Amino acid sequence: MSSQLGFIKETDLDLPPQSFLDSGSTKAKPIKKNWIPEKSVLIFGNIEIYFHALGASAYRIEWYSRMTGTSTSISRLEKKRYLVSKQWASTKTLPEISCEFDKHKAAIVHFVNNVDIIKLPQEIIHAAKSYCLSLFTKQERLADITNPNFPKLRLQGAIGQAVYIKSQTGKEIIAFGVLLQILKGKAEVKIIERYALSNPKLTQKFSTCRVYLK
Repeated sequence: MSSQLGFIKETDLDLPPQSFLDSGSTKAKPIKKNWIPEKSVLIFGNIEIYFHALGASAYRIEWYSRMTGTSTSISRLEKKRYLVSKQWASTKTLPEISCEFDKHKAAIVHFVNNVDIIKLPQEIIHAAKSYCLSLFTKQERLADITNPNFPKLRLQGAIGQAVYIKSQTGKEIIAFGVLLQILKGKAEVKIIERYALSNPKLTQKFSTCRVYLK
């Protein structure tokens, strides 16, 4: 199963006026085509970062969590066509996530905001994300970004975990499910049990302020 959202624009992500892609950048020489890092895999705590060369200009950066068994990837399939996907551990009966983008900025922001960070200290999370960003900027021939300021999302550590959904007033719990991804201030959840939720859809989006770790 997959969650196909089609093309997503930067305006669909509620990007702040200045994101980590805009801050601390310096001029860099253009990177030659087919640039490949010295190591195809680098380890940060329980995270393994893989780089996959897929052709003349296509590539995939993969963030694999040994803690959860989940793999999150960002791929450039062709010019102005990026894919962010998530494959859950085989023990989880969750739909695969697949979101397509036409802007590199929107794609990398969505990827960074949805990788698994369970049981990782902030300094390791920052180092792993910075390495992914470095791989990405080199492949995209962008300027190097020093000291990127990654957003700390309240629910990122809950991705793939059980969550409660509260009513709009916040006074009662209306459903229970598993958090799949975060997108534009929304949390996409696979519904497991309904208490006061009438919408029959298996996966639904709620404001992140209504979603809490169980």
